[in-house]
Amino acid sequence: ADGGTVCIRVDITDEKRREAALRASQEALDAHRALLQAVLDAMPIWVFVKDPESRFLLVNRKMASDHGVTPEEYYRIANGECSWAQAKERELFRAMDQRVIESGRQVDVPEAQVTLPGGRVSFRHTVKVPLRDGQGRITGIVGVSEEINDRKRAEAELRASEERFRNLIEGSIQGILLHRANQPLFLNKAYARMFGYDSPEEVQAMPSLEPLIAPEDRTRVSGYYHARLRGEPVPARYSFKGIRKDGSPIWVETQARVVDWEGGPAVQGTFFDITERREAEERLRTSEKRFRNLVEGSIQGIIVHRNMENVFLNEAFAKIFGYESVAELLALPSLRAL
Repeated sequence: ADGGTVCIRVDITDEKRREAALRASQEALDAHRALLQAVLDAMPIWVFVKDPESRFLLVNRKMASDHGVTPEEYYRIANGECSWAQAKERELFRAMDQRVIESGRQVDVPEAQVTLPGGRVSFRHTVKVPLRDGQGRITGIVGVSEEINDRKRAEAELRASEERFRNLIEGSIQGILLHRANQPLFLNKAYARMFGYDSPEEVQAMPSLEPLIAPEDRTRVSGYYHARLRGEPVPARYSFKGIRKDGSPIWVETQARVVDWEGGPAVQGTFFDITERREAEERLRTSEKRFRNLVEGSIQGIIVHRNMENVFLNEAFAKIFGYESVAELLALPSLRAL
């Protein structure tokens, strides 16, 4: 037979359509992955995905860059024998992963230490949740981790500041009290001791501080408190008579001001025990009164002068010189007139 050509035609339209659909599907998947990676890379915290054996499947750019590598390099290093983390850190991370896998629930670790390249320590708040497939089976772990170094420094500074403040307050020899409507909010040891109590807690257990104020001064002290809260002019510094735990009197001087305390106004006062000063003043007044009675009642003329100018004289002296009153004699410009 003569040679010839045999042609076979096959309709591959459906195959081409399937290939086009597959390419479109693959392109859509790649676009979706790129979008997901872009979103993860835009996040300022660490985001990662692990398999059930704690091997990294995905990390965002922030997590990789904090370790000084690309995401691809991170997988090779972190999943291999070489890792930046210390042995005890790796054990902690794996234990967290195992808890997520076994419990099927979120694991929240408020603070954990991570060692970065170069030995820098990063304290982090980490949350891990189970990753599930369409049938609900756990296929891995999704985690987010935020550095809290700044917060820890701020907390440490706050604790140090509070400790300095507490040492200052507790070491003060003046009583310090913070109260709202005579209900104690805070006081130091010096205030408690001033009123004869063993501890600040003993005073704070009292429903009201009114028993520490003498009955005759309660209305005045209460009036100052309420006027101060209204912004009306009242003495910033005043004294009152107090009552100690054993019932004995005490004179105190206080300097008060309005402060904000836990969202509401309160009055903070610094207290000074002026009992000895008041007693000394009372003794002086008594002594002066006895002296004046002695001088005024004397039948002898008594005069005190400076360069012949009157400073003091009694009635007997005025009568000796024929004057009706002490005032009349004191009005003289000089004793030389006598």
